[in-house]
Amino acid sequence: PEDQPRLRLERTLCGHYGAITALAHDPVLGLVASGSVDTHVRVWDTKCLYTIAGHADTVRAVQFYDRFLLTASNDSRVRMWDLALLDSVQPQASDRQMLPQYFPANRSEGEEEGRWELTEQSTTPPVTPTICRALAPLELCCETAFVGHSDAVTCMQAEGGSLVTGSADRTVREWDMATGAVRQTIDLAWSARSSHTIDRLDMPRGTQLGDGGHIGALQVCGPALATGTADGALRLWDLRTAQRHRQMFAHTAPITSLQFDEQTVVTGSLDGLAAVWDLRMGTVRQKVRFERPVTCVQLGTAQPAECWVAASDACVYRYWPGSMQQVAYAAGGADVTRLHMRGSSIITGDVDGMVKVWRK
Repeated sequence: PEDQPRLRLERTLCGHYGAITALAHDPVLGLVASGSVDTHVRVWDTKCLYTIAGHADTVRAVQFYDRFLLTASNDSRVRMWDLALLDSVQPQASDRQMLPQYFPANRSEGEEEGRWELTEQSTTPPVTPTICRALAPLELCCETAFVGHSDAVTCMQAEGGSLVTGSADRTVREWDMATGAVRQTIDLAWSARSSHTIDRLDMPRGTQLGDGGHIGALQVCGPALATGTADGALRLWDLRTAQRHRQMFAHTAPITSLQFDEQTVVTGSLDGLAAVWDLRMGTVRQKVRFERPVTCVQLGTAQPAECWVAASDACVYRYWPGSMQQVAYAAGGADVTRLHMRGSSIITGDVDGMVKVWRK
């Protein structure tokens, strides 16, 4: 609609060296987390507060959970970082002064003093010297590592003391967050055998920009689990029994993103479609075609009901299923790879590694 407000850019966050593959926002702490193909996770306020180099491959998902930050990667691991401890391993300014006799001999007379400021770095919590030599300080901030998948962890969600992960090894696992133990494993390749198979499809890990994969997206709400897979299927599960109770098809390529509420599911796919589903009837209400692959979809909280879409170009799309109207907002020139909504804020990540915070 013409009377809809324009997005207002609040800040741009620079620091990643590759495309953004994951975004999260904590409204209580006011922090933004981003993951990238550069394998790093960054936590932002108005600037980069922490850089977490705790993975060996593309970061696929990030989520704030209580005082922790969860990160999942193509290195097959999910790690839970204690945000309260990250301050202790960041270099801190020191008030100690370096005596002139210890300055480097080649220092010129006019060289600025700031270059020679000292820093103090703590390795809190206290550990023995033997452990300090074996572990980098950052590793001391990892509360739990969820290890068990045999291939990339492509999606995850933590809720109510449980963590649910989807992997390129074609399984969904539910973990106990307190102990790191696996509660149950659901083999999606076995479950899908009667109709479509997901074990022979190309790109089990998804694209180079971290889109799709054998299990490209999932969401948990209580005992309800929704998965989007490489065969284009949306499947609904009951975690109490580990049984699939509905299977629906609308896409011809891997699903990259999904989100549901009490009445609606929205899915995005590499086939360039965003599909809006009636959750109760199990039918597709609408299909919205985009020129390029859809990499991220989100349900808005405003009324009338709306969906937000990133579709591998330099725009963010807002779609109203009730009126079937659509608005494209320019998002700064580079192709948008991820978006995340929280209240009136919209956070986007692009292929150039930039994170931008917008206000509706």
